[in-house]
Amino acid sequence: MVVMAATTSFFRIWSPRHGFGCMTSHSKLGCKVETIDVCDTKTTCDLSSCMQLKRKSDQATSGVMDWSMFVAAITTNFLEREMMFHLKKKSQTTVLDVGLGRLVQDGLIYRQNVCIRSYETGPDGKTSIETLMNHMQDTALNHTKTVGLLGDALGSTPEMKKKNLVWVVTKMQLVVDRYPTCDDVVQIDTWRAVSGKNSGRTDWLFRDSQTGKILVRASSNWVMMNKETRRLSKYPDEVRAELEQYYLDTPPILEDDTKNDMELDKSVEYVRKGLLVLYTSFVSL
Repeated sequence: MVVMAATTSFFRIWSPRHGFGCMTSHSKLGCKVETIDVCDTKTTCDLSSCMQLKRKSDQATSGVMDWSMFVAAITTNFLEREMMFHLKKKSQTTVLDVGLGRLVQDGLIYRQNVCIRSYETGPDGKTSIETLMNHMQDTALNHTKTVGLLGDALGSTPEMKKKNLVWVVTKMQLVVDRYPTCDDVVQIDTWRAVSGKNSGRTDWLFRDSQTGKILVRASSNWVMMNKETRRLSKYPDEVRAELEQYYLDTPPILEDDTKNDMELDKSVEYVRKGLLVLYTSFVSL
């Protein structure tokens, strides 16, 4: 009862007759009189009903709530809600950071965070070259879209679309320091640059978003082709004017690798005729 009396000064109670209020008690003529403060209006039980109230109070003593447990329950519930709020806020921040790209370094580099999904990994839990190149294609297209030059799904600019031109990759080079694994959040930077008179270059840099360590470096060369004639095209002046303002003046992230690391033993017959190489043969590598 001491705990209940101390607690009622801090917590509002509910009464079937008066709603929520604060309850105090004092003794008068040998019996206990309960006073309920409802919206700053005090209501006191009369003496005629004092004995009946006391009898009911005595009967319900065994069923009176332990107010110390009630306070502990409120505190625990408050702490749990606060923890869930912060966890939800942190989770929302993480989710919002993934998939949304932005321009950095004066708008010349496009940066996007991607989360590696389970279906993008193999039995060893690591991504494949195919997965890396899919993300490279997506970020390159998102870069073109962000700067307002996406004319179609193939990445052609509006002027290229007018002239029926498309991009064709002539060279692709990747160096993998570490393959991303499932649930890794990878930061991908991509940018465009000039490569020769009639070709362009796109570079990518994959980093671990948590540690900043480099995972993958990639570079590619692109030329234009006419969709109808299937012939390569020179850079039209209109297209050059569209793209040159977004070119980054920097050397390739990877140097050209033209050497052949595989040296065949000329004393052994390696040639076998009649073999047919299919596209699936490269995918399964």
